[in-house]
Amino acid sequence: MAARKDRIALAALAKACGIQTAYRDMNGRTHRATSEIVISTIRAMGIELKDTSDAIKALERLKNERLKRIVEPVIIAWNGRRAGISLSLSRVPLEDIKAELRLESGETRRLEWKDIARFAAINSKDDGVILNLRLPLKEPLPWGYHRLDLSIAGDSASTLIISAPPHVFTPAGGPKRWGLFCPLYALHSGTSWGAGDVGDLEKLAEFNASLGGSVIATLPLLPVFLKEHFNPSPYSPVSRLYWNELYINVETIPELADCPEAAARLRSTEFKDELEALRALEMVDYARASHLKRGILELLAEAFFQRQPSERWKSFTDYLVSKPDLERYCRFRAVSEERKAPWRDWPEKLRNGYIVDSDCCPELLRYYLYTQFIAHEQMADTTARARERGQAFYLDLSLGTHPDGYDVWREQSVFALGASVGAPPDPAFSGGQNWGFPPLHPQRQRESGYKYTIEVLRHHLRFAGILRLDHIMGLHRLFWIPPGLKATEGIYVRYEAKELYAILCLEAHRQRAVIVGEDLGLVPREVRRAMRRRHIYRSYVAQYEMVTGDGGCPEAAPADSVATLNTHDMHPFAAFWDEEDITERQAVGVLMPEQAVAEKEQRQAGKTSLLRCLVTEGRFEEINPTAEEVLRVIAEILAESTSEVMLVNLADLTGERRAQNIPGTYQEHANWRRKIKLSLEELETTPEIQHFLKKIDQIRKKVSNVSPKD
Repeated sequence: MAARKDRIALAALAKACGIQTAYRDMNGRTHRATSEIVISTIRAMGIELKDTSDAIKALERLKNERLKRIVEPVIIAWNGRRAGISLSLSRVPLEDIKAELRLESGETRRLEWKDIARFAAINSKDDGVILNLRLPLKEPLPWGYHRLDLSIAGDSASTLIISAPPHVFTPAGGPKRWGLFCPLYALHSGTSWGAGDVGDLEKLAEFNASLGGSVIATLPLLPVFLKEHFNPSPYSPVSRLYWNELYINVETIPELADCPEAAARLRSTEFKDELEALRALEMVDYARASHLKRGILELLAEAFFQRQPSERWKSFTDYLVSKPDLERYCRFRAVSEERKAPWRDWPEKLRNGYIVDSDCCPELLRYYLYTQFIAHEQMADTTARARERGQAFYLDLSLGTHPDGYDVWREQSVFALGASVGAPPDPAFSGGQNWGFPPLHPQRQRESGYKYTIEVLRHHLRFAGILRLDHIMGLHRLFWIPPGLKATEGIYVRYEAKELYAILCLEAHRQRAVIVGEDLGLVPREVRRAMRRRHIYRSYVAQYEMVTGDGGCPEAAPADSVATLNTHDMHPFAAFWDEEDITERQAVGVLMPEQAVAEKEQRQAGKTSLLRCLVTEGRFEEINPTAEEVLRVIAEILAESTSEVMLVNLADLTGERRAQNIPGTYQEHANWRRKIKLSLEELETTPEIQHFLKKIDQIRKKVSNVSPKD
């Protein structure tokens, strides 16, 4: 009997923590977490729990803690309207309730409620709450983040009110857009320094615009560890609040004209030989490329700080004001580089977030300050010129951040440091996935007013005309993997999705940016319903959709979607069509032999039914076309759809067959390193590519009833 009560209490405790103790996989099978997994997850949330027998006491402690909460830490007012503010009190106050509402604008409003008993709503004794009050809030609020401070019978309470539009920004009408996608590191030109840079991104945008395209998409442009704790993955950044200095276009930096030392190094035979060697490589050598570029940037940084009184210095100080946290970030990078150790191994003072200038090398501090200033400046200039051409940069926001990185160090209180984020087992990954970064804590980030999340969104939306959210399901729930457990032993934890959507809607409207959600894989219906309600575009990937083997023709991409042939986590179309991806994924251990056989059978059945359909529709005369011919037809079908945006992967245009990334691999595959085959100069002068893209532009303009570009 006692054991049963303990299990019931553990289930109640898990529910109170937002833990989902069971889930259905892609085959409809239900997976239930063991008590040990639930207990480990609760501990990862910072709740003291010895074992199941301690669940009753732990639940009581949590209830008592929440009973002290008079008002929820966050309240939403959709379109500025809120019927009332709910309070939980132990008794009816005898005096009036007073409040001060501080608007984001700085305006202050005084509120007061008299005759409090008439607002009593629900009597409840389940959680020890005697009375719930619902205080009316009659006056509409402007959009923004507002703070309500309450004074109640000697007690005080505070809540953040998010007043937000009911959906994200949606352009009014306009043409159906198309554009090009390529990871920035993979671009290369006659001026590249071993990896693509912001200058190459602008060249690609200009080429795209010359053919009628209006969108340029790439992977996250955030800083990664290239010197210490090496990890080039754009989805494991040091920070989601700053830019990657590797992508700086050195040759356009103003300080270069006033730095003889840097100019001399650029002219040196040693530098020129290394630059040519890096340009000749088929893959990015991050260590060599960053070392070469850094040698020049360090000289420019020192020259810049020596010549402080200047118009450029004013621009720098203005940037510092706009980024008040910048110096702290740069100190972190300097200390991290000097100590060559994760921040968890630093001395206690540094580990706990306190770094002063004397704790780090002055030259390193100046280097990181300067490179962030230049990276910000170049991003601003590049995106401004794109907007003048009517183009939008399609940026990508990673779901998480490196556990040894700046954000986790700075925001230790809002991350659940005892767990990792991942994905449950599926047909492609029978062992599940562990992505290696800690999840945000659902309650602690609410109590912080979501300051970190807002800051991350603002950093990206300042420059993104379109922003893709990696793994948008994370607004609803994340798959937590407790310490010491396998990815197969993870468990879902829920988040306050409405609050996160309110922030997203508000910030997107403020910057007039379109939001796209990556909703591939195992996604609950509630997520896509919320995306439709909030006007968030979904992701449509043809290689997922078109070869199901059901004998039907490919369905048109949905109107509320961004349509692509593939993603950065898939092989290019030619390898997909010729089934080379299955062979390679099996070779690196991602697919088991029996899985490879089953996938190949399904792929072949799907291809057969697809080709029959395309022949019937008159798109092919024969039933045995080449992969390139099928690629062009499927791309045209995507262009014919009413999807809001269609993206063409440069890897498909240049005939690539190797993937940029194979999920689930690390050293088994050269992830995040592969350059595209053609340089930007070759891309711009290849008639077949230009002809194909002009055809895509004509189709998209026809769908939009707009005259195509000449």
